[in-house]
Amino acid sequence: MPICLLLLLLNNRNNRLSINYILFLILASFAFYSFSSLENLLLLVVSIAMNFVLSSISIGREVTKRRKLLVLLASLTLNLGVLIYFKYTLLDINPLTISRDFNTATEIILPLGISFYTFQQISYQIDCYWGKIKEINIKYYLLYVSFFPQLVAGPIVNYLDMAPQYKNLEKHQVNWNVAYVFIALFTIGLFKKVAIADQLGKSVDRVYASVSSGAPLAFLDAWAAAIAFPLQIYFDFSGYSDMACALAILLGLKLPLNFHIGY
Repeated sequence: MPICLLLLLLNNRNNRLSINYILFLILASFAFYSFSSLENLLLLVVSIAMNFVLSSISIGREVTKRRKLLVLLASLTLNLGVLIYFKYTLLDINPLTISRDFNTATEIILPLGISFYTFQQISYQIDCYWGKIKEINIKYYLLYVSFFPQLVAGPIVNYLDMAPQYKNLEKHQVNWNVAYVFIALFTIGLFKKVAIADQLGKSVDRVYASVSSGAPLAFLDAWAAAIAFPLQIYFDFSGYSDMACALAILLGLKLPLNFHIGY
């Protein structure tokens, strides 16, 4: 994020430098994701290309409803197949003993954020099937799938909510008037993650480590861990989502708040 802001500031101050803002965000997102590994980046690019082609077929002018259904089924099979492969070949599950061995597939590494960008593309395919998406824009689609603040852990967004915002990004410049909103929301998210989720995680880890070592589990410790663990997961995802929303605001996009209940 600091690198992105620095480059955008240089572009804003030098009239000779002119970049396409959406293309800039796409390249920044791919560069960000490549830090996990180039193999993961290749998988992301292949996934995007596959779904983009299927989407183009699905929204063709002369496509029958039956053909749309076949495209949707192909998309679900390919996307979920890849996800299941990476998720469950990490476990050697014996259906008779229901035992799990995490050491049988040590060479397989779960790609970063694969669940989030897979389900996001599935939601896009479903909207294409129901005719909610009338045309496909490759720049918008690339940004929709790869936008780096939300790529790793969401929040998962709907394309129909984001497409109108992408149109407003064509000639976008960083608006420093929203910096106070960014700072407030990012600070809240960081506090949830570091001060609450991580601290609860340490307590839960101690209980699980004690059980793994064969020590007897006290009644109160068991209940404390049972309550603390879901709270840890909640504040971890909620905190990250808040930080992702804050980064998006500074870059000119509004992501839906996760774990937000409206009345």
